[in-house]
Amino acid sequence: MQQISLTVHERNELGRGPTGRMRKSGWLPAVIYGPSGLRHLSVAASDFRKLWNQAAGRTHLIDLQVEGFDSQWAIIKDYQRDPRTDHFMHVDFQEIERGKDMTVSVGVRTTGEAFGVKNEGGTIEIQSHELEVRCRPRNLPEMIVIDVSELKVGESLHVGNLTPPEGVVFLDDPDQVVVACVGQAPEEEEPEVEAAAEGEGEEGESSEEEGEGEKVEENA
Repeated sequence: MQQISLTVHERNELGRGPTGRMRKSGWLPAVIYGPSGLRHLSVAASDFRKLWNQAAGRTHLIDLQVEGFDSQWAIIKDYQRDPRTDHFMHVDFQEIERGKDMTVSVGVRTTGEAFGVKNEGGTIEIQSHELEVRCRPRNLPEMIVIDVSELKVGESLHVGNLTPPEGVVFLDDPDQVVVACVGQAPEEEEPEVEAAAEGEGEEGESSEEEGEGEKVEENA
């Protein structure tokens, strides 16, 4: 488990106006909630971007250094980004109590080249990108790494097939599929019967037209 420090500040001014001015001046509104209640915070947007890049999709325990208060452990629970600029707009931290079990979602990553990919033309699909786990903060895994080397086309790994890291308990349904090796879908062939039927219809129409022409000449 890697721990990252982040300096934050207590925030007293709330509402759209103050938060808008905060963002324009390079600060990011945030909250932390948990057993200690809800607290409003602010963090330098540049500091949070550095932390986000360092975390790189992994689950990290964050040591929040709150000015004027004792440090507090937390994880990133949620965030909002501007869809136009992709800039962070708001961050939710979840408080983590020292020495007590925590429940958190951890990302899934595969390792190894599957037999089905190497020899059978298959592909690996991650169907559960996160797994919910329970553990003590000291045992928090950054990721759940799954070896897929033995997977053949048509085979899958379920939660119940995985060995959790030490001190970690998986909370998802044991039958839930996490990773599968799937084959390529066969190409659809053009329906020859329908094409032939259409051709016959066209020939029939031509014959009828010719017949009508002959009748006109006879009448003439």
